[in-house]
Amino acid sequence: MASFSFAFAVLAWFAFLHCSVSATGNNTTSIPFQIMPLGASVTFGVGSTTGDSYRKDLEDLLVANGNTVKYVGTYSNGNFTDNAVEATPGFVISQIAGLANTAVSLDFSRKRLVP
Repeated sequence: MASFSFAFAVLAWFAFLHCSVSATGNNTTSIPFQIMPLGASVTFGVGSTTGDSYRKDLEDLLVANGNTVKYVGTYSNGNFTDNAVEATPGFVISQIAGLANTAVSLDFSRKRLVP
């Protein structure tokens, strides 16, 4: 659980630093928040009846508050349209770190993440 919290905090901080956010907390740019859900089983959706894990709820909350959101990742899982994810069930922290280095490099080269 601590690794999930850390990964989520890093992603949230990245989004905060690299997006124009108004006083109400809304994304005021024409570029959507691009979130890479990175992790293992829980992030992928294992144990969820829909495969959504926390990703669908997070997207719904952000959109309900006026934000434009797009998930990025090389895999898809879940019962919702924007279900990209970068997670592999069964991976441990060291494997997730390796996955992160590869996935983030790919997304920077595809210009899906802005440094």
